[in-house]
Amino acid sequence: MSYPQQGPGGYPGQQQPQGYPGYAPPQTPPPGFAAPGQPYAQPYPQQQQYGYPAQGGGYPQPSASSATAIIAGILSLAVAVCLGGAGVAFLSDVPFDLGNLPGGAAAILYGRFALAALALLGAILIFARQTAGAVLALIAAALGALSIVLEPMISEMYSFRGVSMDLGTFLEALFKFKVAWASLLAVGLVVAPLTIVFCALPTTFRWFRARHAAYPQPY
Repeated sequence: MSYPQQGPGGYPGQQQPQGYPGYAPPQTPPPGFAAPGQPYAQPYPQQQQYGYPAQGGGYPQPSASSATAIIAGILSLAVAVCLGGAGVAFLSDVPFDLGNLPGGAAAILYGRFALAALALLGAILIFARQTAGAVLALIAAALGALSIVLEPMISEMYSFRGVSMDLGTFLEALFKFKVAWASLLAVGLVVAPLTIVFCALPTTFRWFRARHAAYPQPY
């Protein structure tokens, strides 16, 4: 006669709690492996990714304002008017023909006409947002101011018995605004340094660079 088998430490048919002697606790499969009866394995838990931030971040770039560039263009036009207008007014006031001017005076006069054209070209290029315009306007303004300062030492029109007029007396005569060409030179001597400053400002060149950055560059 046979009796039903019983589990260790219990009666026949009695369920034994987990963890007791004779019964192994259910095993939990490690991550990545499927338990019996499951169709697929559970993936590993996602881990948070760390790394560098996306490209293109960083400190915000200052905005490009057109104010200083526009002022530089207007001042460059003023330099062109002062230098060219002073030359024309000088020829209408002095009792010399253009071909009979002394060498120093002729060099000053022709040089100012060339600088006036250079300043005009610089102003046009500035309004077209070309970096070369600011460079040309700066050069024209600097050389134009230098021509005014050096005029009493170069031109024979301001020498008496071989002695040139000193710079202080020459500038004093200019700023009396008695004749047209002297008045234009006085205004040009004030406008030229301002043109140099506004053409050399970083915001002016930043406005030029912003134009090129607005268009995608070909590979």
